[in-house]
Amino acid sequence: MKKLITAILVAAGPLAWGCAVQAPKIWHSTPPAQHLAKTAYEIELQPVKGGKHYYTAFRLTVKNKSGMPLTIDWQKTRYLLGGRVNGGFMFAGLDPKMLNAPPADTITPGGVLTKEIWPVKLIAYAPYREKSVPAGKSGFSLGVMPLGPNGIALVLRQGAKVRREALSVTISRQ
Repeated sequence: MKKLITAILVAAGPLAWGCAVQAPKIWHSTPPAQHLAKTAYEIELQPVKGGKHYYTAFRLTVKNKSGMPLTIDWQKTRYLLGGRVNGGFMFAGLDPKMLNAPPADTITPGGVLTKEIWPVKLIAYAPYREKSVPAGKSGFSLGVMPLGPNGIALVLRQGAKVRREALSVTISRQ
C-alpha cells in the first residue's frame, strides 16, 4: 500500500507543480528614464506601468529653458519601436477623431509640460456603438509596450527653428 501511495505522489507531484500559478514576470526599463539636456530645453522620457506589471505609456516632461515659447508638434512627433517610426501618440483630452491632427502644446519661457502619452498603434478601441463600455468610461484600453527599444521622435518648434530629438529606453522582463 505504501508503495502505491508513493508511486501516485511521485507521478502526481510534477503535474501539480507544473500547474501551479506562476508570478508575472517583472518588466524593467534600461535606463529607467531617458534624459536629454540642451541649452534651450530639457527632455525626460519615462515608461509608465499604469498599475500593471508591464509598460503601457510614457511620461514625457519638457522644460523650456529659453526666453521664447517652445512648441511640441504632435502631428510630426512619432512613436519609435526598435528604432523605427511606428505611428503617433494619443494623450488625455485628445478626441480620437483628431488622431491625425492633434493640437500642438506650447510651453512658455521657463515653463514645464508633463504629459502621459500612449502609442496609438498599441491602443485597443471599442466601437462607438459598443454597449459593453460603461457610460462615462472611455472606449479604449492601453496595450503592452513590446520588449526591446521603445521611444519617441520628438519634434519641437521654437521661432523658425525646428528641432528633432530621439529618446528611447529598452524594455525587458525577467
